[in-house]
Amino acid sequence: NLKLDCHNKKIAEQGKESNLKFLKKVALVSGDLTTIEARDKIFNCVDEEFCDYDLATVVHNAGQYVGLTSDNESGIKHTTKQKFGNGSLLKEDVLDSEILDYYQKLYGVA
Repeated sequence: NLKLDCHNKKIAEQGKESNLKFLKKVALVSGDLTTIEARDKIFNCVDEEFCDYDLATVVHNAGQYVGLTSDNESGIKHTTKQKFGNGSLLKEDVLDSEILDYYQKLYGVA
């Protein structure tokens, strides 16, 4: 049995179709994992869909490139490549931590 999480609903559905031929049961949950609601959906799904199964694996699609690979609840758009040391993290000489804060919520909290 397999539980997959994917923010992009279209890709999630494609993954479900391709994996069904190999697995007994596949459950997919979509949502931005920076939100409590999306994280709750994952655990609710496990509780409801796999209560009678030995669930061995949960896969989280951790490939979020903010504003590029999928939408996000914060509405952050991909504008330019930001990295340390080239000034791209500064906005009017002040650190613009919006993207850093988003990643912290995504990976540090979730």
